Amino acid sequence: MFLSDLKVCLKHGKIFGIYEGLTPALMVSEPKLVRQVLVTDFHRFPNCKFELDGGNQIASNALFGLRYKPWKRVRSVISSAFTKNHIKLMIPLIESKVKYLLSNFETIAINGKSVDVRKYFAAFIMDVIVTCAMGGQINSLQNPDNDLVKSVKQILRRKSVVRSIFSLFFSSIAKRHSNFDHERNAWHNLFKIMESISNERKNKGTKRNDFLQLMLDKIDESEKRNLQSLNEAIDQIISFLICGFDTTSTALAFAAYCLALHPEHQHQLIEEIDEIDDESSFDVDEIDSLKYLDAFVCEVLRYMPPVPRYDKLEKILLTFKKIQFIRNNL
Repeated sequence: MFLSDLKVCLKHGKIFGIYEGLTPALMVSEPKLVRQVLVTDFHRFPNCKFELDGGNQIASNALFGLRYKPWKRVRSVISSAFTKNHIKLMIPLIESKVKYLLSNFETIAINGKSVDVRKYFAAFIMDVIVTCAMGGQINSLQNPDNDLVKSVKQILRRKSVVRSIFSLFFSSIAKRHSNFDHERNAWHNLFKIMESISNERKNKGTKRNDFLQLMLDKIDESEKRNLQSLNEAIDQIISFLICGFDTTSTALAFAAYCLALHPEHQHQLIEEIDEIDDESSFDVDEIDSLKYLDAFVCEVLRYMPPVPRYDKLEKILLTFKKIQFIRNNL
């Protein structure tokens, strides 16, 4: 998809119209306009391309499948969990996983063997997400048979990822075909794991500084601005895990590849980081001050995007710099 879209962009420019079947779509690769749509005016584009069909209760309230007011309500709740103060609480959790990753890379360097770094980055991201999202402790590299790890890998493995997405968004159809049984079971197992952790916390009255706890604390059926049920809270954890795992691990693998090809940039990054590294925990503000690192990550995401296309379905007539986003267009 990325290469085909790139060829069309090179031929027709950074903004042009196409048809996806019978649906007109406006393709945008102009950086300033992309930023305006995805950052500045993101709240004005609440609808994704596909909508969950309601035939499956699992992830039916996940942010990526909601539209209009439910989307805005849940997005507001999730956004409150990613404030700078909440991120600061998670820094020590992330650092412990970073140290383990570096230990693995040091062992690899000593042995002098070639390895698939994405395997290590995938395990690292899985451990970080499980720790920060659910307060759990798993070593997915050493424990690949963990139920949570197996369910996520079943959903995202290359041969079944399309069926996994289809079984989620078109579950009413998928239920009638045995070809989707493995994917539907993986979604079900993932939900049961989250539900078990949530109920255990509720029964024991324990609380943790993680994403799950923030979502559980937001459950209030009497307050329309909050989450309305435990299922709705669990759905956000599932979307956080599924959407963050493969994309982030792939981006890290691409970044490592670019650094290997361009050691001069690697040295420049090391010098910038060393200027603030006092062998203590990094502060969020210090990380924000790393301008060259930010530019490098942005360039990697531009050059090798883990998600080459992001679709939003517009229901309102909008105009940006004389460019109109028409109703019912992508």
